[in-house]
Amino acid sequence: MNCYQCGNPIPLLRVWRDREFCSAEHRSAYHKELKVLGVAKLTRPAISAPAEAAPSLVRNSPEHWPESAKVLLGRPALSLLVGAMVALPLVAARVAYVPNGGFMGSAAAAWQSLRDAVRARASVELDEDFGDDLSRWATSSGLLQNWVRDEAGFAHPGQLGIYIKSVPLADYRMDFIGQVDRKGLSFVYRAMDFENYFAARIAVLQTGPIPEVALERYAVINGHAGPATQVKLPFAARQDTLYAVQVEAQGDHFVTRINGQFVDAFSDGRLRSGGVGFFSAPGEAARFRSLHLTDRDDLLGNICSLFAPRFGN
Repeated sequence: MNCYQCGNPIPLLRVWRDREFCSAEHRSAYHKELKVLGVAKLTRPAISAPAEAAPSLVRNSPEHWPESAKVLLGRPALSLLVGAMVALPLVAARVAYVPNGGFMGSAAAAWQSLRDAVRARASVELDEDFGDDLSRWATSSGLLQNWVRDEAGFAHPGQLGIYIKSVPLADYRMDFIGQVDRKGLSFVYRAMDFENYFAARIAVLQTGPIPEVALERYAVINGHAGPATQVKLPFAARQDTLYAVQVEAQGDHFVTRINGQFVDAFSDGRLRSGGVGFFSAPGEAARFRSLHLTDRDDLLGNICSLFAPRFGN
């Protein structure tokens, strides 16, 4: 929206408290002109748009919207509009106020703070197909060296590898497909580094045509593994069973589902953020594919990702 007095766009942070004038001086000057002209009622003058319009957060016509906005057109338009009207003022107010210095005096600094806050709250969706390029993964000694990828597109892990892009994430859902080749299938989440993470494995307790299989989990803190908790799977498995694993991490609460069935839930507040990864323990052999991660996948997160996506997605 534009200033009644000069016709220029009103700065973003001022819009929240004055939708008519870009400054107190222009408000005062406009009312003085009204008195001179003998106009008693405030009306919006006809203001022609400047030759080159200032960039706006969202263009008026859908063909000018970013691709991420077009994807969300399938969502209820009213919900997105209401969410944006509620969410962005709250985020702006949060970042505009500094406890020790009151409201920011620099519009540029305030705008950057707003963008940073929106980016931090934006949703993230990551997909990994374990292609030939495994540079997106890291081990304690550098890049992956003893992982193998087969012709079917599965990755066979060796030492613990962590998906680099996932490390900054906190509240997310991890989905992947895996298969046990020998003894167990191991994965990690909330991995802050190579010495602090939650580990879990689908363990074959007893072999046979219908093996006995359980989920084991434990925490590794400062390089030391804690006691393991074991939960038997609520369905019958076979030697060639493909396991669709889903882990939800929300705050200090964690839920694991396998092949669509609830398996385990627990609470632990020691690791507040961290990425995901895979490894093969001594004597184990397993394969993985189709890793999918979503973080802050809610209405507010989707709105924020339109304006300031965290990974450019």
